[in-house]
Amino acid sequence: IARRDITSPPSKFEGTGPQDCNFPLRDFEFVGLYGIEDPPKEGVDTAVVKATKAGVKVVMVTGDHPDTARAIAKRINILQSTKLSGDAEEYSVITGAELDSRVPKADNFTDDEPEDNVRWWKKAVT
Repeated sequence: IARRDITSPPSKFEGTGPQDCNFPLRDFEFVGLYGIEDPPKEGVDTAVVKATKAGVKVVMVTGDHPDTARAIAKRINILQSTKLSGDAEEYSVITGAELDSRVPKADNFTDDEPEDNVRWWKKAVT
């Protein structure tokens, strides 16, 4: 936990890190350290393995930070512990904003759907 005085704060604090925060992330005073864990429910890891073996493509949708999401996905057997290569890394974890920009405009893909969006989903689900 850290603190600092902000003389003119934004109307809404936004961002997840130094690259996208709308307030400066510098000149903080360390106040303390706090940790929590919200573990996956018992049996989720084995259910994912069973579903995968049955041919189901398992995905996880979460509002967690991408690094947290990756760690949880590895813990419950959605992602492998080894480093992914090529397109696999791009599709392993995406932010909510990225997903929102890719969701079809209707209940399914239509002729009006941007071609790059259709290509992205075809790669993502294979």
